[in-house]
Amino acid sequence: MTGGPSPRAGTEQPDPGHPRTETVALPDALGRRLAQTLHAPASLPRFDDSQMDGYAVRAAETPGTLDITAPVAAGTVPEALPSGCAAPVMTGAPIPAGADAVIPVEATSTRNFADTGSTDRSSTESAAAPQRVLVPATSPGAFLRRRGSDVVHGEEVLAAGAVLTAAGVGLLAAFGLTEVDVLRRPRALVIVGGDEVLAPGRDLPPGKVYDANGSLLAGWAASRGLEVLAVRLIDDDVADFVERLRADLSDTRPELIITSGGISAGRYEVMRQGFAVMDEITFDVGTVAMQPGGPQGLGTAALPGGGEAAVICLPGNPVSTWVSCEAMLADALAEAWGLNQPQPWVPAQLAWPVQPLAEKDQLRRGTLQHTPAGIIAAPMTGTSSHLLAAAATAEALIRVPAGAQELPAGATVTVRRL
Repeated sequence: MTGGPSPRAGTEQPDPGHPRTETVALPDALGRRLAQTLHAPASLPRFDDSQMDGYAVRAAETPGTLDITAPVAAGTVPEALPSGCAAPVMTGAPIPAGADAVIPVEATSTRNFADTGSTDRSSTESAAAPQRVLVPATSPGAFLRRRGSDVVHGEEVLAAGAVLTAAGVGLLAAFGLTEVDVLRRPRALVIVGGDEVLAPGRDLPPGKVYDANGSLLAGWAASRGLEVLAVRLIDDDVADFVERLRADLSDTRPELIITSGGISAGRYEVMRQGFAVMDEITFDVGTVAMQPGGPQGLGTAALPGGGEAAVICLPGNPVSTWVSCEAMLADALAEAWGLNQPQPWVPAQLAWPVQPLAEKDQLRRGTLQHTPAGIIAAPMTGTSSHLLAAAATAEALIRVPAGAQELPAGATVTVRRL
């Protein structure tokens, strides 16, 4: 806490019992959303200051030769400017009372302050310091930053729900604030299943693979504005999965559960089989007419003591998981919780011919080129859902609508920049 203005952003105090807000320190506020509208607790700038290193003058006394008074450094309080005088004033320093303009030092007979005068701020004596300065004509207000020219005390500066950018966090600091009330991020639990999946860093026996989806989903969810409570890597033991999930529902109380794998029609589908025996889970699995990412699950989980979590089940192949997040889950999160909006789908022209699938929209990975004629979309070679290396270098998803006929180069498709 600091003196001066209230150290918390916002003029309205939040309901302390509101479950969707929290107070964070400014260094942790980047990318968060304001809980309340922010009204300026002070004017910025707080006083008239100099935009340049130069001389504070009365415009009506220019052009001419003026006596030089004591210099004004940033952070000091200057004396009033006597008539017929010019005060050396540094960038950001307060303007002396009586002055109404600043003339850049390089436009005067002094040329610069670096080689003249004492470096001691309290001293005005120096053998090299000139006593008078020739200044050109100027106008009132020249090179001044007036008090409140950025924002006036009480003015609305950031709306409730606004995302705090680096400049926004800097603005809060300029007001002297040390913390801010933000919307609490929805809490997400990530679950990745399969006997064949091991955590990175372990020895890898034959037939096993390292888990990519846990890190992929945790990073993606955090980038969309979710708080990731934990990443659970489970095997195909249904009873163990159910026990661990029930413990998480009680202990972490997530608002969203994202699973990867275990929902297809095979014999060892731990998510589907586990959810089926849990009374607290309402769940359904279906197929979306898109490739990759066809099998999808959706449901809810009742939390002990009340409340519920949304359950989103994604296919297990890494690219299927990732494409499902980018193509569908991002939109759902933005709509349900006001989280970061995904990029819009926009038209583009194919760089070369593409053969669509007959009954499914295909979400190809690719690169984009912006030209005067529009966006050119270049699909990458290969469409399989295991091609993670290609996905890692993709710039966009390219939606190729279902159809029997080959789309020629130049055909219009829609793309979403990643």
